[in-house]
Amino acid sequence: MKKQIRKSVFETNSSSTHSICISNTADLILPNDIEFKFGEFGWEYDRLSSIAEKASYLYTALYAFNDLDYIDELKQIFINKGISSTFEDPNGIYCGYIDHNYGLSDFLENIKNDENKLFQFLFSPLSFVLTGNDNNEHNIEINVDYDHIEFYKGN
Repeated sequence: MKKQIRKSVFETNSSSTHSICISNTADLILPNDIEFKFGEFGWEYDRLSSIAEKASYLYTALYAFNDLDYIDELKQIFINKGISSTFEDPNGIYCGYIDHNYGLSDFLENIKNDENKLFQFLFSPLSFVLTGNDNNEHNIEINVDYDHIEFYKGN
């Protein structure tokens, strides 16, 4: 086998992958208040399942897409449901980070167009986000046996 060495070639192989599971079956656990903060979601392996983690993921994604109108809409949605909400101020500088966030457009459109999906994502104990990468044997496939929808953000 001949070994090939390439010189003066720019390559990038970011391999972050995120899988999002939104349960269609679980009873919702509505909090009295919810806090939206910015987060950093790259290619570390993690399971985001708490309301705070999922709210952070959603908020960071919305800012990545510069969707400030929907953030204002979110505030009104929670007021209408009697849920107190706070949103971290970006101070014009830091708005968190989601690696290769462009892969989240389908997820965000579904959330924005269906308030039930928004609530299922945030408040169902069976909904979660798996973050990771495709560099080794860790698996971020969604393997659940309940009714759900899923979204996948590749690299």
